[in-house]
Amino acid sequence: MSNNILAFAKSPSVDQLREELAQARATEQKFRGLVESAPDAVVVVDDQASIVLVNQQTEKLFGYPRAELLGQRVEILLPLHLRQDHLAHRDGYLKAPGVRPMGSGIDLTARHRDGREIPVEISLSPLQTAGGLLVSASIRDISERHVAQQALRAARDELELRVQERTRELEQANQALQAEVIERRQAESALRASQAKLRLITDNMPAGMAYIDAGQHYVYHNQTFADFLGLPSQEINGQSVRRIFGETAYREIRDKIEAALSGQATRHEHEQRSASGAVRRWAVRYSPHIDAQGGIDGCMAMLTDVTEQRQAEQALFQAQKMEAVGQLTGGVAHDFNNLLTVVLGNLQILASELHDHPVAPELIEAATKAARRGAELNRTLLAFSRRQRLAPAPVAVTELITGMADMLSRTLGEHIQVNVASPKDLPAALADPGQLETALLNLAVNARDAMPGGGKLTVETAAAYLDEHYASLEADVRPGPYVLIAVSDSGTGMTAEVRQRACEPFFTTKDTGKGSGLGLAMVYGFVKQSGGHLKIYSELGHGTTVKIYLPTSSDLAAAAPPPTTRIPPPPTGDETILVVEDEADVRALVCRLLTGLGYRVLEAADGTAGLAMLQREAAIDLLFTDVVLPGGITGPELASAARRQRRAIKVLYTSGYTGNAIQHLDALATDFHLISKPYRIAELAHMVRRTLDGTPDRLAQPSSHNSTEPRPDSRG
Repeated sequence: MSNNILAFAKSPSVDQLREELAQARATEQKFRGLVESAPDAVVVVDDQASIVLVNQQTEKLFGYPRAELLGQRVEILLPLHLRQDHLAHRDGYLKAPGVRPMGSGIDLTARHRDGREIPVEISLSPLQTAGGLLVSASIRDISERHVAQQALRAARDELELRVQERTRELEQANQALQAEVIERRQAESALRASQAKLRLITDNMPAGMAYIDAGQHYVYHNQTFADFLGLPSQEINGQSVRRIFGETAYREIRDKIEAALSGQATRHEHEQRSASGAVRRWAVRYSPHIDAQGGIDGCMAMLTDVTEQRQAEQALFQAQKMEAVGQLTGGVAHDFNNLLTVVLGNLQILASELHDHPVAPELIEAATKAARRGAELNRTLLAFSRRQRLAPAPVAVTELITGMADMLSRTLGEHIQVNVASPKDLPAALADPGQLETALLNLAVNARDAMPGGGKLTVETAAAYLDEHYASLEADVRPGPYVLIAVSDSGTGMTAEVRQRACEPFFTTKDTGKGSGLGLAMVYGFVKQSGGHLKIYSELGHGTTVKIYLPTSSDLAAAAPPPTTRIPPPPTGDETILVVEDEADVRALVCRLLTGLGYRVLEAADGTAGLAMLQREAAIDLLFTDVVLPGGITGPELASAARRQRRAIKVLYTSGYTGNAIQHLDALATDFHLISKPYRIAELAHMVRRTLDGTPDRLAQPSSHNSTEPRPDSRG
C-alpha cells in the first residue's frame, strides 16, 4: 500500500498535465501554422497511407477541399497509371522509420481533381510520434519548371541541332578552306614558277626592259637593261633616272620620259659606254603604262641593241655609195671611150696626112700619148664599176705570187724589203689571173708610197672561211670558203676616216699630181666583180694590211658551212686572262667569249691600264693583248713588263695584221704566239689553250676550219 501511495505521489498532477497539454496544443498550433504558411503543398500520412493532414496549398494544387482529402488514401493524388507502382513501394517507407527508399526531391506526376496531371517535386520526411510513424510529403508544383525544362530541352535539342549543323558547316568550310589553301599554295607555287620563268625569259631577252614610275624612279628592269648600264641590279632599283644617267645624259632623255608619262610614246637612239668601256648604240622606246583604273602610273622603257644593225647599215650605205659611184664612173667611162676612139682615130689620120710637117708629128705624138693615158684611166674606171671584161679561171695563188716576187722587188726599189709567205697546199682561187696581178701590183705601189723612208712589204696567203655571222655584218658578202691574200706594209697607216673612203675613186691623201686615187678603187672593183671581199686594217703610224678574199675555184656560189663533226669542241679552262684591247666592241666580245669558255677575265683598254691591272691583280695566267695599242705602251712593251713581273705568265698577241707582217714592229720575241683577226671562237679557244699549255704552235691565221661559229670582225 505504501508503494501505491509513493507511486501516486510521484505521478504528474492535473495542473502539470494541463500545462503539458497546453504546451502540446501550442506546439501543434505552431506546427499547423508553419504547415499552413508553407509555400508548398504539405500532405501528412500515417502508417496506413491515410491522409491525416493537408494545408491550404494542397487544396489549391489538387483542387480538393480539405475535408475530402482527410482520411483518403494518398493514392487519390496520383494518376491511375502510377497508383500500382506506388502501392508496390509505399509499405517500404511507411514501415521503416528513418529510411527514405525513394529519397527526397523526387520528380513525378500528380493528379488534379479534374483529372489533369501535374508535374511535381516531392520531398519525404519521416515523423515518429507517440501514436506511430507519420510521413510528411512536401509537394511543389513544378509545372513552370517542367515547361521551362521542356523549353530548355527543346532549346538544347535545337541548339545541339544547330551546333551539329554549324559543326557540319564549319567542317565543310574548313575542308573548303583547306582546299582553298592548297589551291592557293599551288597557285602561289605556279605563280612563283611563272614569275621565275618570266624573269628568266626577260633576263635573256636581247632587248632591255625597265619600268619607270611617275616619280621617274626605276621599279623593275631585266638583266639586259642592267648590262646596258653596266651596273649590278641592286644599284638600279629605286634609283632615279637622273642619278643613274647623270645630269648631262638625263637632259637628253628627260623630255622623252615626260612625254611618255603624259601619254605619248617616244623613241630615240642613245649611245652608252658601259663600265667595261664598250660603246653600244641602243634604240630606246618609252611608252606610257596604263594601270587598272585607266590612268598612267609610269612608263616602260624598251631598249634594243642596234649597234651591229647600224654598222651593217653603214656598210650597206658605203656599198651603195660605191655602187652609185661605180655606175656613174662606168657610164662616164663608156662615153669617154667613144670620145677617145674618135680622138685616136683622127690623130692617126692626121699623122698620115702631116708626116712631112715640121711640127705636126711631134704634136700628134704628144696628143696620142695623152689619149692612151686617158684610155688606161678609163680601163681603171671600168674596173671599179665592175664593167671590165674578166676571164676567171682557177689560179694557183702561191705560184702566181712567187712568180711576182722579183718584179715587186724591182718595182718597189731596194729600200723596200719584200717578204712572201704562201703555203703550197692552198686551194685554187677563181679569178682573172692578169687582173689579179694588176691588183697586187697596185697594192704594192700604194704600200711603197706609204713607206717613203723604206720598210717591209709582206704578201701572204691562207685558206679562210667567212661564216654567216661575219657575212651578216658586211654588205655584199656571201658565207663560204675563200682564198685570203693579205698585203701588209710597215708604213704610215690610215686614220679611221681615211680607211672608210680609201676605195672611193679619185680619193687620195697624196699631194696633187702624185696620185690619181684609182689604185685601190680598181682593186676593190676587181675583187667585188670576182665575187670576193676586201677588208682594210690600218692604224695611224703602224702600217696597213689589205685583205683580199677570193672565192675558191671549186664553188663560186655561196657554200654551205662544212659539217662541224671534224673539229673537236672548243677547249675550256679556269685560268685568269687579262684582255688588253683598245677597240671597245672587240674587247667586249672577246671577254664574253672567254668567259663563256670558263675563264676568269680581266680587261683593259690600253697599255697603261693593262700595266696597272698587272700590278694590282695577284693571279694572271695569260696576257691576251693587241699588238698596236694607244697610250704610249704597245702590246710587246706591255708583255715585256709583264714577264719582268711574272716570269711564268703566258702571252698571246692579236692583231689585224698577219703573222709575218706584224714582225716589222721588231719588238716581238721570236717565239711569240699570235692570232690574227678576224678569228672564230674555236680558233680563239684552241689558241688560248695552246698558249697556256705551252704548245709550240705560235701563229694562228684565218683558216678553213670546219666551223660555223661566229667571229669578231677585224676592226680591233
